[in-house]
Amino acid sequence: MDTGVRTHRRYSPSQAERVILCPGSRALIERTPERDRTTYAEEGDKAHIVLEAGLRTFATTASQALDASELCFETFDDSFMSAIQEALDYIWFLYELMQSQYGDVQMFVEVYVNPPVASAPGEAGGYCDIALFSKAARKLWVIDYKHGIGVVKEAIDNSQANQYAAGFMFGDQEAKVDADMVDEVTLVIVQPRAFHPKGTVREFNTTPAAVFDYLLWYDDCIAKAEAEDAPLNPGLEQCQFCPARAVCPALERSALTHALGTPINSIKDLGTVKLPDPKTLDVNRLSFIKQSFDMLRLYMRSVDQQIEELERKGIDVPGWKMVQTQAVRHWYGDEDERITKLAALIGCNRHDLYDTKPKGITDVEKMIVDAFKQRVGRSRKKQAAEDAKQMFAFFTTKHSSGNLTLVEDSDPRPAANLAQISFGQIADATKLITNQGA
Repeated sequence: MDTGVRTHRRYSPSQAERVILCPGSRALIERTPERDRTTYAEEGDKAHIVLEAGLRTFATTASQALDASELCFETFDDSFMSAIQEALDYIWFLYELMQSQYGDVQMFVEVYVNPPVASAPGEAGGYCDIALFSKAARKLWVIDYKHGIGVVKEAIDNSQANQYAAGFMFGDQEAKVDADMVDEVTLVIVQPRAFHPKGTVREFNTTPAAVFDYLLWYDDCIAKAEAEDAPLNPGLEQCQFCPARAVCPALERSALTHALGTPINSIKDLGTVKLPDPKTLDVNRLSFIKQSFDMLRLYMRSVDQQIEELERKGIDVPGWKMVQTQAVRHWYGDEDERITKLAALIGCNRHDLYDTKPKGITDVEKMIVDAFKQRVGRSRKKQAAEDAKQMFAFFTTKHSSGNLTLVEDSDPRPAANLAQISFGQIADATKLITNQGA
């Protein structure tokens, strides 16, 4: 995977979600100077490079995959390597399972597919991470690996995976898979580092006909984006990773207006607005403002990033400058020699200068899962991981800290009964006073 030479199409699968939600974003992005890639994006690229190398060389462990990649001289943390391992485990488990049943499974790794769109011919293609096809099973799997943590992606009707599937079956020039030989398409999201109630691997079954319907609908979305008056439609989902969010007038206007409850066209107008006292607002208005926080926070963070990028390039932004961060103390010299001298100065034992404590729950759980998986063959690793987690459950317990936190109604946790909590606290206090009096 050479991310440095790839040309991303204007309506590629990775752009689809944003184009659908905000048709005007495409034109605004093209007028916006290219931004520096974030460290998160660069790490995601590296994860894809390692995973691709592992699949092409039939590696079964993340270490083997790394050794086979162009990044073999780099070092990555446990979170990175565990994510690659989980992806490899799932893909090889699925491949071997289907191969044992049907014997004709084809694997596609980082293959370019180009779904046909009349509104912008040749501009909807992209590289699919992994796909599996079995003519005997009449089934196509489209697997999209996500390395990110912060934004959880759903497999259900996933636009990016749908577009890859369309490219495989209906692609311009030549389709990789004959759609007439497919009864079922499974869209898969593998996102090992992000929490989801359904787990780190999510699957959604659809059909070639439904995928084709998506392609027709997306073609209409592209036509809207190609129009000169394509609207900018800001929202948290489509704005979060948009390269133009720091210069988007619609996002600026929406973020400020929603948060303040007063129509504001620009940040320049903010000084003319008197902010309301929250104590004077009704519950509906309070709720509306609270819901707007994420949008406003996203916009302000984008402005910060844009200013920092400009300053780093030597472009002066009035009222701001780059300075050295405050110096932080670090240990100096050889550790063994330092510990010996410090112990002598203090008059204590060398061991008194070290902290020793058990590893955290997550780290130990990973160690147990890895140990169980190493004891079995590749086809049984998934079950071994489940067995390990069940055994580990006997060593842990779950209990809340008792603290309360404010979340949206959509959060799956039940609302706390504040009256019951308060009554319990009063009862506990009464019991304590009674016991002291006795």
